Amino acid sequence: MSLSPDVTVGQLIPLLVLAIGALGAWFTLRANAATTSDATKGLGSRIDRTDAALDTLQRHVDRNCVERSDLKEVETRLNSRISDVEHSVKQVPMQVVGLLNAAPGSTAARRRGAMS
Repeated sequence: MSLSPDVTVGQLIPLLVLAIGALGAWFTLRANAATTSDATKGLGSRIDRTDAALDTLQRHVDRNCVERSDLKEVETRLNSRISDVEHSVKQVPMQVVGLLNAAPGSTAARRRGAMS
């Protein structure tokens, strides 16, 4: 069977298969594009939630965490106070000895009285 003297059914079959393949590829691409679009929307909402959580964390850090320079200042003040306390504690034995020597009934007071 021939449609025209130049075209036969055997020549039209590959063209028909090619057209059906192109139509199938178009529908497949369209379905994949829809699926990809839905997946992208889902990822977009996850990114939005992550950004919101990151903003919340940043506000928490800003409110509740100390900067390094502030921590250094506190450390310096603590070291100064500890040095003052250490100095005071080292002075206690000498003060006790001085008080014992100055007490009226102490041995050192009697010796001083005996020397005079």
